[in-house]
Amino acid sequence: MPDLQLLSGPPILPTTYQDAVETAKDYLRAEKAEATRRAYRSDARIFVNWCEARGLIALPASPETLTEYDHRF
Repeated sequence: MPDLQLLSGPPILPTTYQDAVETAKDYLRAEKAEATRRAYRSDARIFVNWCEARGLIALPASPETLTEYDHRF
């Protein structure tokens, strides 16, 4: 049986696929406005801080944690 050789690093894709991957990344980056991304980050920080202040696990959040958080409004 031949020795198996482990690859180091990600596989190298043909140029055609690399271009397609870069195009897909561009679409993903453009999918939301930067202001929306900032709002999501802010909301996530608020939720994590709220959970930490109560000794709760933020991720993955339990249904009970989400329900309690939702009822604070």
